[in-house]
Amino acid sequence: MLDPIFTSDDKKYLTPAQLVLDIKRELYDHNGRINLVELAKIIGVDLAHINDHLNEVLKTNKVIQSLLGQLIDSPYIQ
Repeated sequence: MLDPIFTSDDKKYLTPAQLVLDIKRELYDHNGRINLVELAKIIGVDLAHINDHLNEVLKTNKVIQSLLGQLIDSPYIQ
């Protein structure tokens, strides 16, 4: 079963796997630090979808941390 995540404008949809990939890609594109609200706007989905899939991102990549509404990559801290 496909569980689509519709964008804010309802013109496109993402799969959960694609959303997780987009989150990681945007974190990389922003040099290891991005605000979750900004991330939701860039990807074009509701912030609730970002929060729903955040645990999967954190679980699959141990160097990413969620801190005070931001995603931070360990190399950014160093």
